[in-house]
Amino acid sequence: MLARSFGLFGDYIVELDIVDYNGEAQIITKENNPDLFYGFLGGSPSNLRVLTHFKVEVQDDQKHKGSKGLWIAFLYNQITLKALLDILVGKGQDPKFERNYDFGVNTVSRGINLTDYFPGPVAELKDKLPRDIFDGDKNSIDLLHFKFALIVVYAQWVNFGNDVYSPILFNRIKSTSVPLITKESADGDPMSKIASMWLFKSDREYPYPYVKRTDTTKSTTFDIDGWSVWFSVRINQLVFVVGNGLWVSS
Repeated sequence: MLARSFGLFGDYIVELDIVDYNGEAQIITKENNPDLFYGFLGGSPSNLRVLTHFKVEVQDDQKHKGSKGLWIAFLYNQITLKALLDILVGKGQDPKFERNYDFGVNTVSRGINLTDYFPGPVAELKDKLPRDIFDGDKNSIDLLHFKFALIVVYAQWVNFGNDVYSPILFNRIKSTSVPLITKESADGDPMSKIASMWLFKSDREYPYPYVKRTDTTKSTTFDIDGWSVWFSVRINQLVFVVGNGLWVSS
């Protein structure tokens, strides 16, 4: 979620503590051993040496005052998913789209622990849910095994100094469909707190066999190629049918 504004986590690694094949401990940096240093960052570390510790450059909240964050969940619907992906594609292909903004669209199947996804206490989550889904009385849905599939969107705007915030992107995301739950950062929230809104609270381990896949591309023709339609159809094949034994977090 922070990559577009801040780059990759590896960009902030300062030094690595390693043990080589002779059992000798070393501290490597991009200055004293650039090949090995960047090999660790971009490759498979265990194939090179044993990594024991690493040092990270800490970011300063004071440099990003006035930043904004949005967490919003929609009940799953293929039309809503496509509309959100259209925004993602449009912004991704816009060379004038400021690096201050970043957002991700996530689809999750039925049965999630919603308290792990929501960036706040359980009491706040219960208060934000519509009364016809959770009212603490007749409608008391199981939040630990939420029965609805969701689309969860994380969005942020980072102030790099004296930048001017525009709510256009956030408003467009909100108007895609009727949201189930919306949470925005409060005025004055530091960037570190905003970044914590995207953190998953539990261990991300799955009890069944699964496929994890990450794709990258240099394409600038997703809109012409109809990628939003193709991807939303593929996701719908997994999510729409109840009880098909498949689970997706995309």
